[in-house]
Amino acid sequence: MAAALGAQVAIFQWGWGRHILGITPTETISFLPIIMLAIIFGLSSDYEVFVVSRIKEEYTKNGDARRSVRRGTGLSARVVTAAALIMFFIFVAFMFTKDPTIKAIGFSFAVSVFLDAFVVRLTLVHAVMAIVGSRIWYHPRWFARHVPDPDIEGQHLESRLADGSLTPAAASAPASAPASASASASASASASASADESVRVPVP
Repeated sequence: MAAALGAQVAIFQWGWGRHILGITPTETISFLPIIMLAIIFGLSSDYEVFVVSRIKEEYTKNGDARRSVRRGTGLSARVVTAAALIMFFIFVAFMFTKDPTIKAIGFSFAVSVFLDAFVVRLTLVHAVMAIVGSRIWYHPRWFARHVPDPDIEGQHLESRLADGSLTPAAASAPASAPASASASASASASASASADESVRVPVP
């Protein structure tokens, strides 16, 4: 976002390349940083979720941090690239209007999406994750008390079922069925016996 605002100031305020874009240098729009912060933050969060969730899924399966980064990036890069290019060309289309305000907004957003998707999300984030390694997924116990690990992939649940430390609910249901049936039968018998005693009339 800082790089996009810098490019916007250089083009639309300082006048670099104004003859190419057909603009007149003027002051930066006052509300431009606000709307950029809201929209670009939302788009960057989407791209981050696409990539990092796939990397986490691979790490849960194989436990190798660098291999997970390579495989997760390879499987999710096409989705992020397609989404980023769609938004990039939409914002570039805003620059073909004659309104200088719309032009500045379209240019700033196009630069923001391009840098965020291809430089930050698909380059810097993965480089840092590969360097840090498995430590980036460390989940300490004190932190788990406040933010537990939801195990979205279900890998921990499958491992507990495999080693027998957790019994499926479906397997324990038939075993408890006869006990519950006998308990209900004895309760019914007791209730009928009590009813018979209550209706008996003493014979003189």
